[in-house]
Amino acid sequence: MKMPKDIKIAILAGGLATRLGELTRDEPKSLLKIHGKPFIVYQIERINKQGITDIIICAGHMGETIEKYLGNGKRYGMNIRYSQEDTPLGTAGALRKAGDLLDSVFITMYLWTTEAYFHVFSTGANQP
Repeated sequence: MKMPKDIKIAILAGGLATRLGELTRDEPKSLLKIHGKPFIVYQIERINKQGITDIIICAGHMGETIEKYLGNGKRYGMNIRYSQEDTPLGTAGALRKAGDLLDSVFITMYLWTTEAYFHVFSTGANQP
């Protein structure tokens, strides 16, 4: 399926990662390294290969660390913005909080999965 180049992707990166125990005591799970590279960087590179350049990271636990590491995304050829949760909001709450940064149709990407799962959400706006 061909994705429109101007579609935005919301990456959910707000979890506490309690199941990962000591691995995530000092850094968020999205920055855990696999073969020397943070997991989220692999995801960003995959998104970039599709020609999509706008990412909104829904961050919670240690979100400032993620933002400090990735910055505005320029070094990846991306435009990265952040929606920071002060308290855990869950999937729907995180997306609702990021609503002003998203369009009526967008893709959601869950971070720590065996494989990236994409879900296309639509509010029904701009639909015939």
